[in-house]
Amino acid sequence: MGGIARLPAPGNGSRETAAPVAIGGHYGYDGHVADLRQQEFGRLGDTVYLDHAGATLYAQSQLDLHMRDLGAGVFGNPHSLNPSSAETAERIERVRQRVLRHLNTDGGEYAVVFTAGCTAALKLVGECFEFGDGDGGGGGVATAATTATAASDGDAGEFLYLRENHNSVLGVCGLVSERGVTCACVDEADVLAVADAEVEPPASAATGLFAFPAQCNF
Repeated sequence: MGGIARLPAPGNGSRETAAPVAIGGHYGYDGHVADLRQQEFGRLGDTVYLDHAGATLYAQSQLDLHMRDLGAGVFGNPHSLNPSSAETAERIERVRQRVLRHLNTDGGEYAVVFTAGCTAALKLVGECFEFGDGDGGGGGVATAATTATAASDGDAGEFLYLRENHNSVLGVCGLVSERGVTCACVDEADVLAVADAEVEPPASAATGLFAFPAQCNF
């Protein structure tokens, strides 16, 4: 059963506080969370960083390896044709393949697109996703004419998102609603009910999009 971690005696200079021991008598990383913090994030000092979900801090080991790589290599524009460009392109492709393997898929089914961040990625999807009968013109941004046609035909599609989601998902609603797309918020029970029913959508159903987070920020 869990207990409470022992604290250093008051006045010894430590700023650690008591924390519940959640699993098997260990508190975080087999009890080495304080050592990990000092080794990888010693620059924090006494700072308590609370925005890890929104802007993850880089670890010292990551910084050291990255600087070593940059210091030893020559990396050019990946879109040019020269040795330094080829080196950059090879690194990008290597990371792309690692992402695909991590998600148990391959480039034949999915494409990995690097963006500035989650918000930029969501905006790109909202602008280019072909709702309804394909109002994006082959994957491009929807035009006023195609948007009006889809809305009048009632085939503009739907955008559904889970209640506990990334804030930027709400911004997608603003983008797609201008194209006549219906937006709705659902909870986990709704999703599980549909999944358990194993209902096949009708062949004529308009194409929609469902935003399901891999992790809740809260």
